[in-house]
Amino acid sequence: MESLATSAPQTVRLRFNLSSDWRAPIAEISVDKFTVAELPAPVSMLPVNEVDVDTLRLNWEPSGLPAFSEYAIFRATSANVSDQSLRVATITDPTVATFTDTGLDARIQYFYRVYLVDDRDTYSPSEVVSATTMGIALPYNESFDSASAGWTFTGNGACRRKSVAMAARP
Repeated sequence: MESLATSAPQTVRLRFNLSSDWRAPIAEISVDKFTVAELPAPVSMLPVNEVDVDTLRLNWEPSGLPAFSEYAIFRATSANVSDQSLRVATITDPTVATFTDTGLDARIQYFYRVYLVDDRDTYSPSEVVSATTMGIALPYNESFDSASAGWTFTGNGACRRKSVAMAARP
C-alpha cells in the first residue's frame, strides 16, 4: 500500500463509487477501486472568435494525452465557472478542439472552462475564457415573420387585460 504523505502539500481529490444491495448492512459496503494520480496537463485556450448575436466559438489546443476520454465544456454568466456549472458540450474526439455555442442571449458575457477528462475520470480544468455576444445593429427592421435572436416575447398574446411585452437587446 502506498502512502499519501508525498501529496501532503497538495490538494488531492478523492472520488469513491460505492454500491450496495439495498438489503446489505452499511458494514458490508466496500471500496472497489481507489486511484491517486497526477492531473493531466490542461488544454491551452485560444481566443474566442466568430462572436455573433446568439453564438460564439471556443478554441483550444488539442490534447495529446494517450489516456484521453473527453473534453467537457462548462458555461456560466460569472467568472467562477466550474464543473458544477452548466455542461454545454461533451466532445469525445481528441482532435476536435473547437465548440460553437448557440442559442445565446444578445449582449451577455459568457464564461467557459474546458475540462480535459482522462480514462480515470480525472477532470483537469483549463483557464477561464469569456466573450460577450453582440447586439443587433441599428437601425433594425423586423417583420416578425420568423424568430429573431434579439427579441423575446412574454405573455399569452392577448391584449385585453393581459400582460404582453416585447423586449429587445439591440
